[in-house]
Amino acid sequence: MLRKMIDPYRPVSEKEIGDVESRLGLRFPKSYVKFILEHNGGQPDPMFLRVLDGGIIGINCFFGIAADGPTLDLEKSALEFSRVLPMGVLSIADAGGGNYICLDLRSDDERIVYWDANASWGTWGSGHWNERDLWFVAPHFGAFLELLSDIEIN
Repeated sequence: MLRKMIDPYRPVSEKEIGDVESRLGLRFPKSYVKFILEHNGGQPDPMFLRVLDGGIIGINCFFGIAADGPTLDLEKSALEFSRVLPMGVLSIADAGGGNYICLDLRSDDERIVYWDANASWGTWGSGHWNERDLWFVAPHFGAFLELLSDIEIN
């Protein structure tokens, strides 16, 4: 469960969030909008989650609106990845190793997925997309935050 965010970006308003939604042509889930209003990105504590196959994913940082750099900014990252990700899949966090946590908004499920971007590397920017590059993590954003935990590595 998320305890706190380390080094969150500047606070943003609902209007700023709405403007980003409009420019991206997406509607964010209420739980994600609440998260942005409260934290607007940063490094989560704890930062790990265990996935269904027993693997461990570390979340380096959540992207924010009007964040400090292009690799940390939600909108700029979304525009960069729009060449690879299908419309409705939004990268929201850096999961290390060139991989990302994404909101999958293509249906009413609002599920959270892990994007194995390395699997797509050969098709980057080509317009080719492989659904198998997305791995289910949680049924919605709130459930995803509940999965964050401290992991002891032996």
